[in-house]
Amino acid sequence: MKKQTTYLLLSVFITLTISCSNDDKSSSENNDESSELVCGEDSYPGTICCVTGSELASPGEKLSYEYNSNINGPVYDWEIVSGSITIVSGQNTSTITLEFGEDFTTGEIHGKADGDEVCTELFTINKR
Repeated sequence: MKKQTTYLLLSVFITLTISCSNDDKSSSENNDESSELVCGEDSYPGTICCVTGSELASPGEKLSYEYNSNINGPVYDWEIVSGSITIVSGQNTSTITLEFGEDFTTGEIHGKADGDEVCTELFTINKR
């Protein structure tokens, strides 16, 4: 009887190990595919917080940047964290226009959307 119980437990253990490892792998693969964030994509199931725009800028250039978020009722706020960058227009909107100073080499901007959730994104811009 002891031998039969040992074989039974061993076969159950092997079955569960194989079954669970296959489930974990396919579940993980499915999660990666279905939850991959493409900025601005409405079908993403999570909270979207991202700034889009050029990562490269030239001194004296003006460029626009957009804050993409799927939170409800967002109020937008932009901040220049570092660098020779000026907000030309768009403060408190989802899209801003920035002007890069003649001495611009690198900088960071911070976008924030405050609604039913708070969402923030730091975006680095380097000289072309």
